[in-house]
Amino acid sequence: MSAVTYARRQPEHTVLHRVVTARWGAAQELCRDASDGAALPDFIVNAVQRYLGCGDLKRGMVRIHCHGCGQDLFVAVSCKVRGMCPSCDGKRMTEMSSHLVDSVLPAVPMRQWVLSLPYDLRYLLAWNMPLRSAVLSAFMRAVQRHYVQQAKMGGVANPQTGAISVVQRFNSALQLDVHFHVLFADGVWSEQDGAVTFHPAEVLNTLDVQAVILDAACRIARQLKRFGYADDDEPAPFDASDPAHAQLLRAAIQGRQLTGAEAGSPLAAAWATRAAPRPVSRNCAELGGYSLHANTRVHEVARDRLEQLCKYLLRPAVSASRLELLDNGRVRLALKTTWRNGVTHVTMPQADLILRMCAQIPLPRRPSLRYHGVFAPAARLRSKIVPAGDQARCRRKNLAEGCKRETSTRLAWSEALKRAFREDILQCQCGSRRVVLAAVLARGECERIVRHLAVANPEDFVAIRGPPAEFEFVDAGPDPWDLPDVDPGDELAA
Repeated sequence: MSAVTYARRQPEHTVLHRVVTARWGAAQELCRDASDGAALPDFIVNAVQRYLGCGDLKRGMVRIHCHGCGQDLFVAVSCKVRGMCPSCDGKRMTEMSSHLVDSVLPAVPMRQWVLSLPYDLRYLLAWNMPLRSAVLSAFMRAVQRHYVQQAKMGGVANPQTGAISVVQRFNSALQLDVHFHVLFADGVWSEQDGAVTFHPAEVLNTLDVQAVILDAACRIARQLKRFGYADDDEPAPFDASDPAHAQLLRAAIQGRQLTGAEAGSPLAAAWATRAAPRPVSRNCAELGGYSLHANTRVHEVARDRLEQLCKYLLRPAVSASRLELLDNGRVRLALKTTWRNGVTHVTMPQADLILRMCAQIPLPRRPSLRYHGVFAPAARLRSKIVPAGDQARCRRKNLAEGCKRETSTRLAWSEALKRAFREDILQCQCGSRRVVLAAVLARGECERIVRHLAVANPEDFVAIRGPPAEFEFVDAGPDPWDLPDVDPGDELAA
């Protein structure tokens, strides 16, 4: 791999960072006014404060040294905030998609099932984690039933399915839109005499999708009743315990400004399942506020397309390139795809952008990625199906005291950049390998180093987490840091 010249990543120059820095106090006051003085939850306030320090060398840095030419690189630490920071979410997207393709998903056809939910149910699932797990399990059982029944009709004994699910909280306009992306193996596995065999599913048709969405809606309705929500009940218990967060979620779902009375109005109930499923397009159907898309399929040999689809499932809420600050002080957000009414952009006040981003921050210690069926950690057939076998591949090694011991499955920033841009940042231009010398986390020490370097040579501020300034090869391919455009209605083939 050739060496690449990198420029320091400057998040303070992005529209999102500038808006949050300037208007974060005003957004907090708007929340307090709309909720009778209640403040936002601590986990949202802490996440925003950490995001404002992401990429700031004064908040922490890592020193990387090349013994060949003596050059030092100082890399700012990341905030690791979910839902708020496009850079950290982009790294997390690359890390998890590479893990799924390399270690979890076998070489079999994969199909994406996307379930969109009614508006009031989106509000419930945004904060009620037990109910969200129950609704996701109900949907998973409906799709599993489709594959299992089809396999049994084909003579397969004891069929087993495998899938991964991702909960997304956003749409193209940054509204709060909780929905499920599930990547199913398009077929089943069976075991006989210790040998595991994969049986591909038959060609999917729209009638199958209509049957699945009807089954899923009925199962979800039973779960709602089990949790105490009837068809016409207004979801209000969360409002009393955390009114500011409740107002924030309601406004983000409806795409309105946070004004108290408007944002707190009841959401229309739409989870009734009395109507019949209606076909929308090929392998897509709607029913009572639910929408199911299942027309995206990846062939077993198209591993690059599979990784692109995994990135689509795990993508950040917004790309920094889609935001533009207008002269009138409002923010314009470019939609990834043109809406049916021809809209290509949406504009909003700066405080509204901050609040929509705050609504994308998930509750702490709640994973958005889950494994199901034979891909689950405790599945009996997992070691015989997943590429990693009995043990996941470790990516980091402990070099202390000369002992090369694999210690972590996390992907380092340098490895993530190598995976995304096919360039090795640790390979110096002089031909030597760069090594990490120290991590400096003390605030006072970081400020002292920054003052010294700013006087000595400002160009020493080089961050490996930013995209390369220039490549030394001709064809760099698509930019993996940009969100892949995968239309749920497209059929992906080899």
